[in-house]
Amino acid sequence: MINDRWRWALLAILVAQSFAFGLKLKHGFYDGSQHLNWSTPFWMLKAQEMHRVDFWTDGAAGVVSRTVEAPGGRRAVEWYGSHPQLIAVPLYLWTKLFGFAEWSARSLPIFMTLLTTVLLWLAARERHGERFATIFSGCWAALPIIIVYGRSLEHEPLVMMFAALGALAQEKHNAGDARWRWVWPVAMVGMMWSDWSGFVFVGLLFLAQLAYASAHRPTRELLPLTFAGGVAGLAIVVGQGILTKPVAETASTAAAPSAPALAGEAPPSALRNVLQGFWNQYYNRSGRAGGA
Repeated sequence: MINDRWRWALLAILVAQSFAFGLKLKHGFYDGSQHLNWSTPFWMLKAQEMHRVDFWTDGAAGVVSRTVEAPGGRRAVEWYGSHPQLIAVPLYLWTKLFGFAEWSARSLPIFMTLLTTVLLWLAARERHGERFATIFSGCWAALPIIIVYGRSLEHEPLVMMFAALGALAQEKHNAGDARWRWVWPVAMVGMMWSDWSGFVFVGLLFLAQLAYASAHRPTRELLPLTFAGGVAGLAIVVGQGILTKPVAETASTAAAPSAPALAGEAPPSALRNVLQGFWNQYYNRSGRAGGA
């Protein structure tokens, strides 16, 4: 039973968080500083392309970058390939419901971030009680990085939402609710299909569980599900790469035409695209070569 006092405290946190996110909700996309505004119109342009084709079949449920006229209607010919493409599904559904206005573009990540706050509160409550959960959720919501980037239409709010779902599933499972063990691999797949950081999270979780499994039965029970979720996530990302023609693209390169393939040059495999995207994200961006 949730204590009314902490339930109202959680509601107050969500209201305050919503107010902070709601500032300049309809603000124009002309300030491109700090990745706050230019990424959102970038994704909305992709959403418009997704709505010009049959998203689930011709679009392969991915982020369509370019379409062309063809007999029978427009066809998708290029897809965004710098990250895994799960963001396409909520983005397509959200814009189908709410259109392409500034407020609708920003409200999708806001919704995901608010849901993350609730999931983290529920997970913390399982282990430490309602008082700790409320303090923890309040601190989380007040983090400047969450206030600033929690409303940014990008992969990170999606990854955080699935990470919080995984935390709740683990705490529920540890508390003896076996039904939640099946939510755990869903969270693993969701993180990996959302962003390259999900590959890191799932890999580290698997290694940590492997080291701790012999001493903790609930961890031992989740270990094969972590592996299964990781394999399924990789299969989905690679499989979507087979169905699409991903092009490494960011907001800074979106306006540039695609370079034609060299004569006789074989297109890269889907697995190579996955490995190359992961490498570019975590080596080139932070290391010597410099990422896009």
